[in-house]
Amino acid sequence: MNSLKNKNVLILSPQPWNDLKLSKHHYASTLAEMGNNVVFLCSPEKQVGIKSTIYHPSDQSSTLMIAEYQIPIPEFVKFKFLKFYQLVNWLFVKSLLKKTFKSIDLCIDFGHHSLYKDLSKIKASKKILFPVDDFEKLEPKMRGADIGFSVSNVIVEKFQAAGLNFHFINHGLAQEFIESQKNHILNTNKLERIKVGYSGNLMIPFLDRVLFKDLIEQNTNVDFHCFGKYQSDGNTKNRQWEFWLSQQTNVKLHGMLDTQNLAKNMQKMDVFILLYNPDGKNYHAENSHKILEYLSTGKVVLSTPILSYKSSKLIETSIPKNFLASFKKILQSLDVHNRYDKMQQRIEFAQKNSYIRQVERILKLI
Repeated sequence: MNSLKNKNVLILSPQPWNDLKLSKHHYASTLAEMGNNVVFLCSPEKQVGIKSTIYHPSDQSSTLMIAEYQIPIPEFVKFKFLKFYQLVNWLFVKSLLKKTFKSIDLCIDFGHHSLYKDLSKIKASKKILFPVDDFEKLEPKMRGADIGFSVSNVIVEKFQAAGLNFHFINHGLAQEFIESQKNHILNTNKLERIKVGYSGNLMIPFLDRVLFKDLIEQNTNVDFHCFGKYQSDGNTKNRQWEFWLSQQTNVKLHGMLDTQNLAKNMQKMDVFILLYNPDGKNYHAENSHKILEYLSTGKVVLSTPILSYKSSKLIETSIPKNFLASFKKILQSLDVHNRYDKMQQRIEFAQKNSYIRQVERILKLI
């Protein structure tokens, strides 16, 4: 494929189109802004029914369409009668596709693993398989794709070991973070209380809550700004975690923000943290999109080990038992960590991984 302009692109997403924008959402937006016709096809909604909707999001390019649907059978059917579930699902997908493109130039599958046996029924000139996170049941199969990409070296090595055409590509940085940084003056906080930022869903099972709690309790002179979902579901432990967070005077819960407001608010932070506790089965801490967002501000990042940044000098890394001590050392020498030249290095790295740049890298390989 020589260029990606005036093409019909189909994005297959296991997540809905909502305020929580992940890589597949940003790729869809970027491809539309580059002058392509893009359909973002979501997985069937959990609610049982018959629905088939296509619409243009008001805050996106007019060439981006969202396709949503409901099927008349509950989700649990796929665990007992998978072939039947896939057949019903495909009938609705087929109907939606007929309403959008007469032909598809590029299809990118971000994880419809349980919805399609393979991609053979989708007639596209080029098909990309793009798994993001590794898990126990992820088999090294192309599922009808021509080429594969992943932000996880664990996944890439697994597929390459099976002799498959697979490549590593880092997470992308949304343009909003680049624009926000351009409009922000780089300086170190000298007058106010130190602001520590965390971005992401506070209810995910792989967040190290014990470590996060200790960090908050032992640093009452620091404000922790949390950007992302913090509301619990019916789970008792989640409710207790939400209640505890809401009671801490040095914790600011901002909730989910759109990309523009998230980028703007993150510029105000002095330090960023990432605290994961992988289980080695369903999550391996291979990579995280939030690291690029953190780095785009220029500010110092302290993280538990992340495989993709194992040898990088761009972030500070600490194992959980040493994390509290590492955090205090960073606070004591914040001027050094947030020195202008170091901040510029972080910003330049992040911007070199913008979504536009990642699309260009993908294009060279397909």
